[in-house]
Amino acid sequence: MIAEINVEKILDSSVRDISRRVGKLEVIDSQKGSAGELESPYTVCVVTTGEMQDVLSFCADGQVMEAMARNMMHGADVNEKDIEYCAMEFFNILCGQMISTINRTYNTRVRFSVPSIRRGNCSDDVGRKIWNQRSYSYSCGAAKFTVLEKI
Repeated sequence: MIAEINVEKILDSSVRDISRRVGKLEVIDSQKGSAGELESPYTVCVVTTGEMQDVLSFCADGQVMEAMARNMMHGADVNEKDIEYCAMEFFNILCGQMISTINRTYNTRVRFSVPSIRRGNCSDDVGRKIWNQRSYSYSCGAAKFTVLEKI
């Protein structure tokens, strides 16, 4: 049953919903670009365990992360620590919605780790040469972000 999970559809729905509700950002599909082309990127990663073992990495331009943090903090000025905290909280909420949907829809038991964050590209962190991945790219104004899934 776990092989039938449509992660792409669930991930896409969660990214759009949480970006809008939590980050106050409207995102669109972005055919151009990859994690390697992001400006001053941040990477947030989680590992899923249980019936679906996966690695999800959220990579975003510094612009996206700063705008999201400012929006999450109701327009207040933000510093580096605020941006990192908000990025981890955003991805935690995103993964929580996605995993809850998977568990409810497919009657599975999947959990995810506490998010970790660092400056740099997704590819630097998870090693594109080590495993295959699917990339889901979005843009928000002139900025963009990518979610990578280990396959």
